[in-house]
Amino acid sequence: MLDDPTHDLLPDDTLTDDTSTDDTSIPRPRLSRRTGEALPPPELRALARERSEARRAQDWEEADRLRALIEAQGWKVVDKGAEGRVVRAHAEDEVEDDGAIRYGWTGAVPEFEGSRASGIATIVARATADPTDVVRLRSRLTGAPAGTHLLIVADRHARLPDDVGAAEVIRIGETATAGVMLTVALRRARGEFVVVGEGWPAEASAERIPAVLGQLADPAVGVAGWWGVVSSDLRHLSPVPAAGEPIAVAWAGMTFRTADGLARGPIDEAFQDPALLAAWWSLVLRDEYDEDDASTGEAPPRTARALLDATNMGESTAAQDRAVRRDRYRVMDRFGRRTDLLTAPNATDRSPAPPR
Repeated sequence: MLDDPTHDLLPDDTLTDDTSTDDTSIPRPRLSRRTGEALPPPELRALARERSEARRAQDWEEADRLRALIEAQGWKVVDKGAEGRVVRAHAEDEVEDDGAIRYGWTGAVPEFEGSRASGIATIVARATADPTDVVRLRSRLTGAPAGTHLLIVADRHARLPDDVGAAEVIRIGETATAGVMLTVALRRARGEFVVVGEGWPAEASAERIPAVLGQLADPAVGVAGWWGVVSSDLRHLSPVPAAGEPIAVAWAGMTFRTADGLARGPIDEAFQDPALLAAWWSLVLRDEYDEDDASTGEAPPRTARALLDATNMGESTAAQDRAVRRDRYRVMDRFGRRTDLLTAPNATDRSPAPPR
């Protein structure tokens, strides 16, 4: 019997329409009566059957090709022996009571299609369970450059104030981790720059935004922010006591060019610890290594810039839970041997970048 990727449907009246809404403009998914899961469209079910046949014939290259076709449409194959079934890789979008869309995953968030205005910044922050956090951030943006775009990412746990002003709100179904937040920012950024707007202290007010954006006028600067961090081995991050050129910048106020983010992404959304994500992303943005230049060693990394003294900034990665340890391994896996990124930016004895 050929593989049946239809979630073990009952033989009689196996398909049912979701009648939870009378709005005919919203497509109603076909559901499995037994599991309640959304059914894949017929063309994907046909691909799944072809893939099962390829697996039985041990044609692994063809099986992998068919899997890629299925996954490219937002579904995945769950294998059990030679058989497999197709399930959604991500949650579906939902239309909420107020008509707003809650996107099932970051890939469903539509990309901004307009012109990204030169000099304008998109400031991104997460909504929390306390709606006054958004109110507080808006108040700190008083005096920001004209056209500054505030982007709020809100998951199911977030509570928004009644008035968000001109801010754009993107609602998502998954937990808004730091990585998810940056992914949404890159998809929706309207300006030339992205600024992380979380955790701003009073001394990092909107009046400083032109100064941090000004640091990126230098093409040798890959990332800028309020505070910097240093590390000799990437296992521990320590705050830089004064403004200057660190190896990375801290999460709050991290600023980078939108074009760089789009070119060097995607963001690793599995990061849970914002401090380690900021370090990883700072190093990604700084990394100028090119295999074509490896023989000459002419691949100096870009620098990071910090504007504020870090006298009030604590240890960046004090937490030692399992998620933080996994995040630290992510940083080490990518940059653990990159001593050229750990040495002082102006050092003459910078070690060449090893092949990756």
